[in-house]
Amino acid sequence: MKKTNHYICTVYDSINNYDKIASSYCDVTTNLKAIKHFKSNECIKKFIGNERYEIEIKQNLILLQDSSEYLKNWKKQK
Repeated sequence: MKKTNHYICTVYDSINNYDKIASSYCDVTTNLKAIKHFKSNECIKKFIGNERYEIEIKQNLILLQDSSEYLKNWKKQK
């Protein structure tokens, strides 16, 4: 069995304060295969070539939940 990596591709809109506007994932064996997958992905390919959008690919990202903001607010309420 080949070892696969998890890749997440995210598109950010530079005009709207870099808000996340699209996201997709795949599990493939190499970086090149991930790039090929996202270039042909309907969700991502419509943003490629437009300078307005920042496209980021991360490998093996594990953050399940970020509760730091909730924790700060919760401590203030006590």
